[in-house]
Amino acid sequence: MTFLIRIAITFIFLSSCSSLNFTYPYYDFWQNALFRNNINVTDAYIESQEFSFIHVSYKKNDAIFVLSEIENEVFTWVGKDFEKIKTYRGLIVETFGIDPDIRIDMKDRSKLLNSNFIENAYFFDINIDDPSIFALPIEYRLVKKDKLNTNKYSVTFKKYSDVLRWKNNDKIIFDFDTGLPSYSSISISPIEPNINIDFYYKY
Repeated sequence: MTFLIRIAITFIFLSSCSSLNFTYPYYDFWQNALFRNNINVTDAYIESQEFSFIHVSYKKNDAIFVLSEIENEVFTWVGKDFEKIKTYRGLIVETFGIDPDIRIDMKDRSKLLNSNFIENAYFFDINIDDPSIFALPIEYRLVKKDKLNTNKYSVTFKKYSDVLRWKNNDKIIFDFDTGLPSYSSISISPIEPNINIDFYYKY
């Protein structure tokens, strides 16, 4: 009983803190640890949408981004507060308002586009705004390609940076019929978790 009382007091304290709009780091930490913004994408939700969209899971939040533009196979997705994620065949090539924001150098991005993203290895520079890193050299190497079922296959790339000792796996799942990605898990920073994206297309 004493234990339950302590839990109740703890939640009352947290609730009172939120009503006072405290911004102390320890409160933010516990708030992030206890609560998550979940979005459940159901068949009914998909059917109700007029435009193609992505379901984004990053850190402890989910969000819906709507397709706003396609240029040279680069898809631009926009969030409710005008955040942007640009993808090329599931790979994130640029972000705005995501924290941190990243951008693959345009000359390197054109190499990806010209090769149709089917080579075994790529080398490109990436800019990160927080911490501020300019032209960080990245080696992007294909390590695995699997047929998942009759409709889908996955590719896994190893992302390396000797400068920061950054090493991470990016995974992208493609649809055989359309050639479009249905899911991707992409690292944008050596100190942050992957961004996980589910893609939903409206034709």
